[in-house]
Amino acid sequence: MVWNTMLKAFANAGDYFGASAHVQRMREAQLEPNAKTYGKLMEAAAKDGRPSQSEQTWQNFCSAEATNSFPGGQRDFVVKVNTLIDAWAKVGDYERAEHWLSTLGEHADKQSFTGLISAYAKWGNVEKSLECLRRMQERSMQPDAICYGAVIAACGRTGDVQRALGLLHQLEKSGIRLDQTDMDVIQNSVLNAFAKKADLKGAERWLQHRNVGAPRSPEMYNTLIDAAGRAGQPLRAEYWFRSMLKAHVVPTELSAGALLTAVTVRAPRTADLASQDDKLQDLLELLEALGLGLERS
Repeated sequence: MVWNTMLKAFANAGDYFGASAHVQRMREAQLEPNAKTYGKLMEAAAKDGRPSQSEQTWQNFCSAEATNSFPGGQRDFVVKVNTLIDAWAKVGDYERAEHWLSTLGEHADKQSFTGLISAYAKWGNVEKSLECLRRMQERSMQPDAICYGAVIAACGRTGDVQRALGLLHQLEKSGIRLDQTDMDVIQNSVLNAFAKKADLKGAERWLQHRNVGAPRSPEMYNTLIDAAGRAGQPLRAEYWFRSMLKAHVVPTELSAGALLTAVTVRAPRTADLASQDDKLQDLLELLEALGLGLERS
């Protein structure tokens, strides 16, 4: 029991080589690995970005349990194959991840799809992540907030406003309860979709329509500042930055970077260059006073 507890620590840290050395010490102590040992070693490899080693550990486990159609029992089988799905999905090898998903057949559970959806979304493959959502629903599985949040975030990164809004509507109709932090993250992903389209007005109208009051997180303010910059509206970028301060939301260096990009790189140049330079100097002094780590050149 103690050996596997220590192995769990290596797995949680994603330390495959540490986990392997620990298993070797187990064998030297005349202790044979059990199903839990193999599972944690697979998990360590998966978290360490080593899907081949995770798969090899699975094969070793199957060899040790060769007389069983479901090595370690059906539930253990599903858990271990889910680890393989996550391992391959994490490194972007969807073909291999889908292969392992297919081996589960009707035994695939929500976790089998969740890791794949998150990976598709992370790598920007919105179509495949949506397909996985549909496959879950066809099996009468209710996607959770993690699934919806991952796909909405992908839509945000690609500027797919309509899909982001549609998925948010589905999420809210599903009855899934979200805490405020999770909802802020998802709403920021929707704002990001507007920002990528340089649609500041759309973002502001949507936020007003949501009737959520002032944004609560620095990430939401940063996205609005970015949207203003992309739309070529430096004054609105400054407005959202100062609104952040007024709401007592602490700006970050990302906030400062988005603001400076909006008022310099993306701002339309006017004939009154002196006025623009004065405005920039005022903002630099404000940022310096806020201690955002910016240095004058």
